[in-house]
Amino acid sequence: MALYKTGAKLNKDTKAYDPMGECSGQGYAPGGVVLKDMQLTPTQHGVAVKFSDVVMENCSIQAQGCLVYNASKENRAVAVFAFPNATKSINGKFSVSYPTHWFSIG
Repeated sequence: MALYKTGAKLNKDTKAYDPMGECSGQGYAPGGVVLKDMQLTPTQHGVAVKFSDVVMENCSIQAQGCLVYNASKENRAVAVFAFPNATKSINGKFSVSYPTHWFSIG
């Protein structure tokens, strides 16, 4: 999952990870973080996907959204999310929490 600044060109047409507009700063590396503990739950219309929440310690960044992408499949985009507000941390924790059923595929 890569984090992006306000104004980054991410939308429904995003095809793959692109470092243009990605966040930079203390505690954050280009390409973002690896999402862990994927959970798949069958639904009436396909499958719901959820990952463990992400917490980065000692981080100094500001992000407006994120891109979930598959690094093992040519960095193909899986999902793009815009945060309701720009989220900022200064020498502290930066976290992204996912709802119970994060998104559905189907």
